[in-house]
Amino acid sequence: MLVARSSVMRRGAARRVVGGVVVGLAVAGLAACSGVQGSSPTPSWFADREPLSPCGSVTSAPGSDGALPADALACLAAGAHDGAELTVGSYITEGDLIVSYYRVGPGIDGIEVITDATRDAFGPREWRLDRCPDATSVTDLGTCAPAG
Repeated sequence: MLVARSSVMRRGAARRVVGGVVVGLAVAGLAACSGVQGSSPTPSWFADREPLSPCGSVTSAPGSDGALPADALACLAAGAHDGAELTVGSYITEGDLIVSYYRVGPGIDGIEVITDATRDAFGPREWRLDRCPDATSVTDLGTCAPAG
């Protein structure tokens, strides 16, 4: 009887170990598919950027037209003299989130666009800084060029 009980206990423990491994692999697979695993760390030039007055944060729903609220656009336009920043999250077709930071103010010619595409599993997974000197608004950036 003792042998049978020990054998049953070992089989139960083995099932828990195998089950735990399967769950662990499933979680790791989901993290890899979400684009989070392997993301680039936040660059110091972004983390240490000059703080500007916030115009809020807007995230468009997947499949939406991506139109930005008028008050957010007005805030950014009004901040051109003293400085302002608007954060916009957009979902790509595959469902990954890309976050852009639109900045205006003293020392910025037009609009500065910082893009965090580190969660885009189908793209370069990088941070990018572009300067758009011909921009008239977030919806009309004109010609932009990578900084530095």
